[in-house]
Formats: sequence, structure tokens, C-alpha cells
Amino acid sequence: MIKMTSITRMPLDSIELTLEKASKYAPAETPDHSMRVMTKMIGVVLAKMQVILDIINIIRMLTTVNLIGRSTSLLLIEKRKHGPQRG
Repeated sequence: MIKMTSITRMPLDSIELTLEKASKYAPAETPDHSMRVMTKMIGVVLAKMQVILDIINIIRMLTTVNLIGRSTSLLLIEKRKHGPQRG
């Protein structure tokens, strides 16, 4: 029996390995149980992907608010004030 608490802490590639093991060792008499285990694991993978998508959306939101754009334009203005530096 695979505990769900340990699965949530696994990296994605080890979840795939566990999925393979679960499909190999699941008894043929209980396809329903192996399907439930696989469905739970797929849910965990999707949840991890959602976290990545949330991070991407936060970065997108920051760029639309233009916080990142403002800081870079301020740096460019500072460079223009001092003029071109000749070495």
C-alpha cells in the first residue's frame, strides 16, 4: 500500500516510477483499486503542475503591473544621467 503523504513530497520523476510499480504489482482481481491509486497519483502530479503555473502567473502579474519594467527603466535613466563612460 502506498501512502499518499509520501507521494506529495516526491519529485515528479519518482512519482512516475511509483506509478509503474503500482501498475506492475497491482493484483489483477482488483483493477478498481489500482485505478484509484493511479488517479490519486495523477491528481498529485496535476497539483504540482498547478503550483508551477501559479508561480508563472505571479511573475506575469508583476510584469503587467510593470514593477519589473519600472526598475529596469530607472536603471537606464541613471545610466543616461551620467553619460557614456569611456575607459
